[in-house]
Amino acid sequence: MSGQSTIDQNSFKRILRRNIVLPLAVGIASAVMFIILVMNLLSSMNWVEHTERVIGKAQEISKLAVDLESGMRGYLISGEESFLTPYVVGKARLQAEVSSLLQLISDNPAQIDRLRRIQAQAEQWNVYASNAIEMRRKHEDYAGLVRAGRGRWNLTKSARSWARLSMSSSATSRSVTMPHVPPFCSR
Repeated sequence: MSGQSTIDQNSFKRILRRNIVLPLAVGIASAVMFIILVMNLLSSMNWVEHTERVIGKAQEISKLAVDLESGMRGYLISGEESFLTPYVVGKARLQAEVSSLLQLISDNPAQIDRLRRIQAQAEQWNVYASNAIEMRRKHEDYAGLVRAGRGRWNLTKSARSWARLSMSSSATSRSVTMPHVPPFCSR
């Protein structure tokens, strides 16, 4: 009888391992993998949100630059001080927005360098705009300055830099997201 109880115990242990321990180990491994995937997706979502904020700020700054130019042009054409409102308001907001964007991109030296170049171009344009506005106020020949096209060139060059900044942020987002979520990125 003791031989049969040994076989029963060995058989019972094997059945126990096969039916309880193995599925439990696979379940725990699956749970760990699921947690890792969820953490990875959350990290990717954070990067995407960060990228969207950077792109949004860059677009807002680009719109402010257009407002600056529009206000200046409106004043140069009409001579009405009221046309300078977007220029004055935009000039004040531009610095705050650029500072905010610098904080957002502080983790990316290439973008910081690009934004610094854009800032330098914006400062050159501000000097041009201030000169043109001052010349208009003094009834001097501001038209020659405008015809030279210097201000338009600077703004166009800055717009291209904004586009590169936005595309760089978008590419960063895709490079973070694409390897981790291939089934959802089937384009």
